[in-house]
Amino acid sequence: MVHPEEDAASPERRETPGEAVRPGKEPATAPAETTCPVCDRILPLPAPDICPHCQAPILTVNALLRTAELSLDEALRDLRTGDPDSAQQRLDFVRVTSRQHRLKVEAVQAMLDRLKGDPVSALTRLRAVREKLEPEDRRLAELVDAAEEECLRDQQALASSCEHYNFALFQARRGHLEEARDSLKKALDEVPHHPQSHALLGKVLLALREEDEARYHLRRALASDPTNATAGRTLSALGRPAIAGPLAVIRSNLRMSSAWTGSIVVIAILAVIALAALLTR
Repeated sequence: MVHPEEDAASPERRETPGEAVRPGKEPATAPAETTCPVCDRILPLPAPDICPHCQAPILTVNALLRTAELSLDEALRDLRTGDPDSAQQRLDFVRVTSRQHRLKVEAVQAMLDRLKGDPVSALTRLRAVREKLEPEDRRLAELVDAAEEECLRDQQALASSCEHYNFALFQARRGHLEEARDSLKKALDEVPHHPQSHALLGKVLLALREEDEARYHLRRALASDPTNATAGRTLSALGRPAIAGPLAVIRSNLRMSSAWTGSIVVIAILAVIALAALLTR
């Protein structure tokens, strides 16, 4: 028989339920492993500044990776705002600075190809990206899915645009220029960046003696496809280089005639002369 006094003096205590782990105190967990962003090998803890395996400066590399991620986000923003040149520059930067973002770079490049009017090339890129995706790349997979849907819609629009273009080409060869012009405008309603439609519309408008409108569409053709020989030859035949001067660009964007542009230039010159006379008094 154990007396109460002996039980109290005993160094051993009976463990009651709930006393093994105190309430509110979580068991200690080991820190997560980190890997080198260059060689993908496990780093010792705490993580060093220099990788012991490949001697890469880890802090610098991580900063470059964050910059690459931000550049990709900005490239997507440029695509949404219709600035493909800036998007291409950002993609070129990420392509040479980060291997880890190569799949996302290809996906965004496909979206850029689509914006330039080439959904077939865009779909080819997107399908190549999909084959290399890992199960954990959910966000990139969603981006690829959305881009593929847009490319498929563009393919349908491109097929309809090509039908209008072919009919316009047939009408232009028969001398039915007004019908050709109307068909080409329908083609551009379907695919606004279609370079062949812009180039042919420029030639048709020249035949209809609408020179300013023709120049606008010929430059649009070269903007979408700088190698478009039809647009380049037609602009050269007009007596000016394919890259128009600032006055021609302003006149084209504002849809102004040559007479109006000349009048504005004369007024501007007179205003400068009057201002100089006032300042010399």
